[in-house]
Amino acid sequence: MFKRMITGLALAGIAALVAGCATSEQNIGSVTVKRYTEDRPRIDQQLSGNAGYLYGEAKYENKQRKDTRRLYTVEFSREPKQKKVIEKAPARFESKAALTGDESMIVPPLPDEVYSYSEPAESEAYEIAPPAAPETLLPQQYKIEKEDTLQKIAWKFYGSYSKWTKIYEANKEVLSDPDHLIPGTTITIPAL
Repeated sequence: MFKRMITGLALAGIAALVAGCATSEQNIGSVTVKRYTEDRPRIDQQLSGNAGYLYGEAKYENKQRKDTRRLYTVEFSREPKQKKVIEKAPARFESKAALTGDESMIVPPLPDEVYSYSEPAESEAYEIAPPAAPETLLPQQYKIEKEDTLQKIAWKFYGSYSKWTKIYEANKEVLSDPDHLIPGTTITIPAL
C-alpha cells in the first residue's frame, strides 16, 4: 500500500517537473512533495588539450556549448508520527499536551515508602566457588544433515568457522569433497 502511494507520488512529481513547474511544494496527506529546478555550471564541457588524439589537434568543431545544465529535483518528506507517540504515552503524565510541550511536564509524586540497601544476612551471603576446570572436547560422531557445510559444523562444535579444515583433515577418507557433503554421512569431530 505504502509503496504504491510513494510510486504514485513520485510519478506525479516527475510529471509536474517535466511540465515546466519551476518551484512548488504540495502536501498530499502526511507526505510533503517539494519540486524545484536548479541551473548549475557544466564543467564537463571545458575542453582542453588534444582531446585524446595522439598526434595533432582534435578534429571537432569549435561550436558554442551550453555553459549550464538544469537539474530537476523532487523531495519527499513525512511528518513525524506524533499521534502514535502521544497515544502510547505513559500514564504518569496528566495530559497528552504535556508530552507535546504545550504544557510543562508534571513530575509524578514520589512513593510513600523509601527503600534502602542493607548488607545481606550471614545465611544469604554467597560463597565464591573455585574456578571450574575447562572442559576437554573428546572426539565426537556427527551425522551430516541437509544444508550442512563444514563451516557450519565447525561453528556448532568449536564456535569458529575457520576450524572447518580440522574436521576435513580428520575425515578425508569419508569426505571426497569439502564443498559437497552428503546428508546422512557420519563424520568424526576431532578434539581441539
